[in-house]
Amino acid sequence: MGPAGHDFEEVADVNLEGVRTSGPWCHPERLRTSLDWFVRALSVWGVVWCSISMGATIEVRDSGQNRVFEIVSEFIPEDSMAGGIGLPGLLVGETRTVLYEKGRTRTEFARRVPTGRVLVRLAQGVEERRVFVGEPNVEGVDDAPGYFLLEAEGRDAALELALKYRGREGVLSAEPVLGRKSVRKFLPNDPFFIYDWHLLNWGQFGGARRLDLNVTNVWDRFRGNGILVAVVDDGVQRTHPDLTENIDTRFQYDFRDGDADASPRGSDDFHGTAISGVVAGRGNNDVGIVGVAFEASLVPVRLIGGFDQSDEQDALAMAQGGAAVSVSSNAWGAEDTGRSLEGPGPLMQKAIEKAVVEGRGGRGTIFVWAGGNGGEVGDNMNYDGYANAIQTIAVGSVDDGGTRAVYSEPGACLVVVAPSSGPLDSIRPGIMTTDLTGDDGLNYFGSTGDTSDVNYTKTFGGTSASSAAVSGVVALVLESNPELGWRDVQEILMRSARQLEPGNSSWRINQAGFHFSPLYGAGLIDAGEAVGLARGWRNLGEQKRFVMEASGLGQTIPDNNAVGLTRTFLIPQSQRLRVEHATLSTRIRHARRGDLAISLISPHGTESPMTELHSDFTADYEDWTFMSVFHWGELSDGEWKVKVVDRRARNTGVLESVRIELFGTSDFAGAGWVLQPRGLDGDGFRFSLGGAGGARVALQTSLDLLLWTTLVETNVPPDAAGLELKVPVGNRVGGRFYRVIGNAVE
Repeated sequence: MGPAGHDFEEVADVNLEGVRTSGPWCHPERLRTSLDWFVRALSVWGVVWCSISMGATIEVRDSGQNRVFEIVSEFIPEDSMAGGIGLPGLLVGETRTVLYEKGRTRTEFARRVPTGRVLVRLAQGVEERRVFVGEPNVEGVDDAPGYFLLEAEGRDAALELALKYRGREGVLSAEPVLGRKSVRKFLPNDPFFIYDWHLLNWGQFGGARRLDLNVTNVWDRFRGNGILVAVVDDGVQRTHPDLTENIDTRFQYDFRDGDADASPRGSDDFHGTAISGVVAGRGNNDVGIVGVAFEASLVPVRLIGGFDQSDEQDALAMAQGGAAVSVSSNAWGAEDTGRSLEGPGPLMQKAIEKAVVEGRGGRGTIFVWAGGNGGEVGDNMNYDGYANAIQTIAVGSVDDGGTRAVYSEPGACLVVVAPSSGPLDSIRPGIMTTDLTGDDGLNYFGSTGDTSDVNYTKTFGGTSASSAAVSGVVALVLESNPELGWRDVQEILMRSARQLEPGNSSWRINQAGFHFSPLYGAGLIDAGEAVGLARGWRNLGEQKRFVMEASGLGQTIPDNNAVGLTRTFLIPQSQRLRVEHATLSTRIRHARRGDLAISLISPHGTESPMTELHSDFTADYEDWTFMSVFHWGELSDGEWKVKVVDRRARNTGVLESVRIELFGTSDFAGAGWVLQPRGLDGDGFRFSLGGAGGARVALQTSLDLLLWTTLVETNVPPDAAGLELKVPVGNRVGGRFYRVIGNAVE
């Protein structure tokens, strides 16, 4: 908790020496810049904490190796404290100075916590009384001659105390004693777990080590217990030895045959059984494979595969199980040709909208959707109305090396990617999962290139496998925090995703600091990071919507012209939202709509490519709705632009109407404030504070995170979303840590 009486608090650790006056600024989404700044923000009980490291380092002998650690200030939530090693005075859920090895991914297991003690080793024959002159707290170590423990005045002071004794005559070493959280060595005993590289990738198939879901440490505490996942597909074989224990038959239903048995009815109905194994194949049962959430319950819903699937059936399938179902896993939808626009009918759309309002006791059912496998033919998730709905989590695929699978469709609506197979003709491995038992399904007696146990297959893949993995991760996230809303889950997945191929030019960073790529979404889903973030999460405020539209335009789109046609819309500051989803609906007359590139550009310059040049020779966009998550977290006020460019000669189009809908929240307290270093400016260092107006704030500095001195105190006007604060460098009063605290102004 923050100090009593404070509605929010934002803390930053800033080393002002040597900071350049220009360069990129840092964000709360773990963005590393050329200054090697690191920022991480968590909302906990209404308090926002932020830590920033600008490269302050110390070399320490740790776990038998000399390591260079970066020193940062970080909020350590409950149950993430130093692995139960009993550090005196370390409170549950507090902000401490901690160390992370430079260049290593920052996880709770990589974190080192100063204990306030220093271990000093003296050379043989050196008398301690000559070395430790004036040191009040020195004790020898039993059974370790020559070693002495020194007690510093505080945990943070131990770092300076260690440096004080290094290099002194007669001192062989002086190391701060660091606490850490140890990794439990639980791994499931299932014989095919070694083939489940998407769960634990140590390069067993020549891929990139740790290119996986980062899920094994999550299993120490969360395995999906109590979470119901509906698998809406072609049926689930509930008698499969690796599924039967996790099947919940109370809510199963077959909408193809109209009965309560959702089992597969033919040798080709294998898809739902494969999906189920990835989501929640029973783990640690000494049989077969392991699912991502291997103690979650599966609700089989048989819907796809027939020739007469209707909008009414789709709607009923989305609602099957009602409020009891937490996650709906879907890997079906529009044809992946790149030449069709297809999405839910009105009944299905209404059913999904109702489920996110009423599901899970009003917190919303989480819909996960495979993004599609048409990447090689120019398809895009934004041509798929199932994947680009704001209520669904669209998922793409990467192989075991971290490379985007060529079949995985791009799109501004893509939320995250997850592991899956490579292309059909590649040597990259597929996903090991459950198959129909016996001689049915993907694997059969006499088949080549598959496992000898025909009840399983190692050839499953596509965005189907990726979406199943994400469904499992969502189950773990919900078990860790059942109070999350459906929008909270989406933001948590995006905030915690790992950026892949960061040098790829498709990546963009928006005003709020989120990184997105039409190829990778927010990045590779990370179960460990997502669960960690979820446990201290404060839910987003009520969803609101703002609409801008223009009709009857009749504007000609210049043919084969890179400048194109731009329409501008202005949102006043009084209507400001913190944006989450942005949709764009257009009516365009054009003989070949695939000639067009359409983008939405925010007031902050973030561009969402809604559609690009592709081989769709069909005519017109008739009120088709595109969606983007690229503007997530941005403030909405200012000029929004819709740009339409014709990129192929010989056909001229006409823009008839445009409609932009922005979804988000005006409750910025729930979204959190963001303290951002802006660099040196003359005689001072500038910070900007983003968030809701109508607060009184104070910028404070501290050397030790215990005693704070106020530097600036001011009111933020109710109509303002941010404030710039300047700290004179000459008046640092020895401070290294900076924080903003504030109270709401009535």
